[in-house]
Amino acid sequence: MINELTRDIIRAMKFPTDEDKAFRLPSDLRIAEKLGTSFFIVRNSLEPLRRMGFGLTVVPNYTYIGLKKVKLHFEADYQTIKSMTKQIRDELPYYIDELSILSSDPLGRNIGGIGIVYIDEDDLNKILENLMINYPKLNFLGQRDYFQFNINLDPDDKKIIDNLLIPSSIERIILREVYKNPFKHIKDMSRSVFSRYTSDTYRRIKRILDAFTRAKGFFLEPYFPTTNLEGSTIFVIVLDKKFIKGNDEKEKLNQMKRILGKNYLFYREYYSNSLSFLCYYNNRKELIELKTRMIDEGYDKAMIFEDFQPIVLNPRIV
Repeated sequence: MINELTRDIIRAMKFPTDEDKAFRLPSDLRIAEKLGTSFFIVRNSLEPLRRMGFGLTVVPNYTYIGLKKVKLHFEADYQTIKSMTKQIRDELPYYIDELSILSSDPLGRNIGGIGIVYIDEDDLNKILENLMINYPKLNFLGQRDYFQFNINLDPDDKKIIDNLLIPSSIERIILREVYKNPFKHIKDMSRSVFSRYTSDTYRRIKRILDAFTRAKGFFLEPYFPTTNLEGSTIFVIVLDKKFIKGNDEKEKLNQMKRILGKNYLFYREYYSNSLSFLCYYNNRKELIELKTRMIDEGYDKAMIFEDFQPIVLNPRIV
């Protein structure tokens, strides 16, 4: 079961936030310091989830490495979705970085979400044509939601981020190291990247990692491989940004965090059209109260998916 402490620990795993200016990942010890509790309490609180495969995934800022990503919702009959998820899980196509089931009903409506990484529009069109050939009963819903994250870069940070477009650059190699293991010590990273460790290599890597943090060169996200948690139900809420009250992205995000209150675990703010939250409840009353609160605040059109099932989360980096 997810309790308030577990929820706060999961929230503290989000990195980097606007407040993070240096590469200090949310280890169990740092989370404990942030929450004013002990390392052992944090570790023991996460242990049941980790036994189920819960962990952190590194999502690269695709814009910085010359790639694009689009998130699409789709609808299909139950058998098509069942067949599709099995095939993709067994043999993951290079262009799919995430797949989830949002609504599942053998006799009703079945909705899923898919993340596609591509180079340009021609590449995307070919990928979509291929999906339609393999799954002719697939019906894509609504507008395309593009990976889009705008941030004003410091000139020194911009030089480092611009080098990420070069696959053989030190910056790109270091990003790959972070992708493989974000908690790898800089000393070990230095030996992997430069085949040696010195004070100069330490400072160079630290300077690059700090720039990644400020520029949001990657996103560290908690990942649930299953939503079959004893005593708790994981669900997803998706809102169209243009209907959220607020003058800018930050105000819109804070508005929804206030409304969702104790029920949200994590959020994604880097898509062009939507703001999505991973949420939980421990009894149906909490969900009913949340829905009522959202209606009262004017968000009756928010999409709430109670049948959320993660199938694949495999961010692409080259």
